[in-house]
Amino acid sequence: MTKFYRFVRGIAIILTKTLFRVKYKNMDKLPKEGGVILCANHISWWDPIFMAAKVKRQIFYMSKDELFHVPVLKTIVRGLGAFPVKRGSADRSSLEQAMEVIRGGHILGLFPEGTRSKTGEMGKFKSGAVMLAGKLEADIVPVGISCKGKVRPFKKVYMTMGDAISYKDLGIEKGVASELRAASALLMERVRELKED
Repeated sequence: MTKFYRFVRGIAIILTKTLFRVKYKNMDKLPKEGGVILCANHISWWDPIFMAAKVKRQIFYMSKDELFHVPVLKTIVRGLGAFPVKRGSADRSSLEQAMEVIRGGHILGLFPEGTRSKTGEMGKFKSGAVMLAGKLEADIVPVGISCKGKVRPFKKVYMTMGDAISYKDLGIEKGVASELRAASALLMERVRELKED
């Protein structure tokens, strides 16, 4: 964990205990070491902050490329270990970086919906997470995030972590589209089950 990440994590912890009312459940299910993929639904841009406050290992996120074109913001985002991905295209550079994170024994954070939900309802999961899991034989740890209405200060936000999904249980053998769709549906269902009503 870098010094900058540790500093930001300290601020995140303060925010989740004062400005927000984040309720965590089963967050100890994350392996204490080894490369793993952390997948959650995406309800607000606060999600990575809430996650960092409770997860003691540094999380490396694939983040939308637009964030890296804003002068001050790009410095902060990179300092947190995030790296850019161009949405809607086969971004080989970001894929290589994601693979290096997992191979290096770190946590790769992904929001498989690809963007924040405007309604609170989960969007269809893209196949990138399960593709990486199958290719690198990495387990996926699902997380469900929920809030009644939009995430705002002093509102309750629920974050629940589930049991790791073994790459073997994803059923990816050849990496064909049908296998990836089925694996993405399985991951989506596991995350949905973790969301608080």
